[in-house]
Amino acid sequence: MNLKRVTNAKLIVVLREKKHVRYLICEKTVNRIGSALYNLALLTLASKQTYSTLAISLVKLFENLPGLLEPILAYLTDRETKRLKKAALLNVIQVLLYFALAFLLLKYQMPLALFVIILLANVLSDLLDGYMSKMFTPFSKTWIDQSERREISSLDIVLFSLSIIIGQLIGAQWLAVYPNNFWGLALLNAVTFALSLFFLKKIKFDDTVKMVMSAQDHVSATDFLQKMRLAYIHMT
Repeated sequence: MNLKRVTNAKLIVVLREKKHVRYLICEKTVNRIGSALYNLALLTLASKQTYSTLAISLVKLFENLPGLLEPILAYLTDRETKRLKKAALLNVIQVLLYFALAFLLLKYQMPLALFVIILLANVLSDLLDGYMSKMFTPFSKTWIDQSERREISSLDIVLFSLSIIIGQLIGAQWLAVYPNNFWGLALLNAVTFALSLFFLKKIKFDDTVKMVMSAQDHVSATDFLQKMRLAYIHMT
């Protein structure tokens, strides 16, 4: 029997029978599209400023910040328990954030200080997306049987790549049709996060994740460095 056909059949069964898994995958995919939507637009926005060289350099600098902060986000998510409720709150913040950006972008040419604020808002949105993604990680163990994890993980990897490509294509197409309409793209971004919130609220499942550390543990730089050292040893 064809292994690919068996894998696809199992994946379809899992997605059909487990609505909470299906909704979570939809939420993650739409949220990633929203996160990728504005990254290309920021470079175009930077090129239209009178200080374009500096603006483009700042865009490239700021877009690496979420990746640098990922270990800290992973460390902080260990303290979360009611994760779906927290993710819904963070999704609302993303929606409001891009509504605010739409107002700031009514004029596409702006002073440097305002441009930096827009960059920081986009970084914050990417950090929230990364934080939510890490909060969902334990659900792969509690919601999905071990025999099903390979298929779901493969689907998640494929959808991750596709969502980044789709988000960038939508952003590029929008700016091709509406060259200076950055506020409209920000509103579209807010809509994608609202749709992500819709899927998240459809999940009717226990979102409690047991704490993996003792009650005495607390957030500290020393504890963080120790955890990173242990993680490095484990990976090595």
